[in-house]
Amino acid sequence: MGLSLKEAWCQVSDWVSNPPWITELPADMDEQLLAVNCEAETPSLEISNGNSVPLNQLGTRVIYRYAPTAQPGLRARWWLPAAGPHLDPLEWDGPADQPVGFPLPTVAAPDFEVVNNSASVTDSNSGAGAARYGIIDGWILLPDDVTHIRDANTNSGELGMVLIGACCGGPLIEQPGGNHDTNTAGGGLGALMDPTPITGGWHYIYNPQSDLSAFQGLQLQYSTDDQASWVAVATKQPEAPVVEIVEAPACDDIPEGWQIEPLAECCQPAYTAPGGIDEDAVQALIDASALTISTVTPIPDNEADTAIRTGFAGVTGDVADAGHNHPIVPQEHPAWPGVAVNANATLLQEVVLDGNRSTEEWIEYEVRVRVSVDAGTGWPIITFPSIAGYRQPILTVTNTYRNPSTTFQDDDGSFGAAPRGPYMGIEWSHWSSTRSIYGPFRRDNDITSWFICVSAMYVRI
Repeated sequence: MGLSLKEAWCQVSDWVSNPPWITELPADMDEQLLAVNCEAETPSLEISNGNSVPLNQLGTRVIYRYAPTAQPGLRARWWLPAAGPHLDPLEWDGPADQPVGFPLPTVAAPDFEVVNNSASVTDSNSGAGAARYGIIDGWILLPDDVTHIRDANTNSGELGMVLIGACCGGPLIEQPGGNHDTNTAGGGLGALMDPTPITGGWHYIYNPQSDLSAFQGLQLQYSTDDQASWVAVATKQPEAPVVEIVEAPACDDIPEGWQIEPLAECCQPAYTAPGGIDEDAVQALIDASALTISTVTPIPDNEADTAIRTGFAGVTGDVADAGHNHPIVPQEHPAWPGVAVNANATLLQEVVLDGNRSTEEWIEYEVRVRVSVDAGTGWPIITFPSIAGYRQPILTVTNTYRNPSTTFQDDDGSFGAAPRGPYMGIEWSHWSSTRSIYGPFRRDNDITSWFICVSAMYVRI
């Protein structure tokens, strides 16, 4: 066990009074005796001739500590639901969050930003209520005997991850062990980080997340007994630790919180995507590559229905010039599947007219349907098809024409809902939230020929 400098001088005092290497003093010895006074406010070396030397004149020593933070806790930034949809942070496409480099959820500034020192940092106790996106970051100090760390927040609607870095210990990375929650279906995983092996010391924590409701957040706990028990992380601060270095009298006791062993200067690591490589490695690959600028016209967007949404990896090895431009071409029309009618109508004819239009996002069919409707009290209905890869159609009736009626229209309610023919107008209507249109009927006589023209627009999923 080591001795403090003060204790060492007291040991010297004993040796001076009773030198272990001298068993008998010579009779003619004219030397002074020394003694160390350890009880005085300022310890001194006392000489038998009456002089004394303060021990603080014997020199100083360097001591170290991490500077106390002005505001303990972790920084929490929150964006409200209006900021965007519920997305896994790996799908965020906002600007890089500096100096870490992880993409932000949006270009908009956060609606709330606070330093929260709660054991469980959530949107609710940060004043944000039920936020959509959250980023919690800062530095935590773990004891030397730590074995594991975990997030104990029980919210079941989160998508996100906890990224961990070591003090000057490499990139900010995902830890193994169920650290990344990509699916909230069926209640989600709850915590964003399962128990993860970790070392003691300072660690930078970066927690991007998206939520469906309130109480999303981060509740960090650590274990020193291989997960038998858990303790809340107590030392947290939003800024990187700063090492303070001072010189202190060598004979003084070391003040609480200081130490004589040097401390590491801590840095904030940069984010590296899972399976990725860092910036230096990327630059090395670029420098070592023989890159060829392509002079071929780029592949047009939406060149094939099967590739429009799935995409494919390139294999040419060429790179594109900054001025390249992808042509946009209209979509090809899939074969028309055909309409269907209900029991109150008979399908006589169906014609897809010329002049169908399309863009890179939607296709449109001009369809003329001819039906007959027997006298009665039932609404005739025409149902338009679904097309794979497209949303439900937007239906617009553009014109209708039906043949003459054989009897005079009576408005006393005993006949049909349609006026006397021949009649040209727009008698059919879209049935709300369906792929169908419906028309009127007559009670007094059959409608033997009825033309209905419809525009059916389909938008890509």
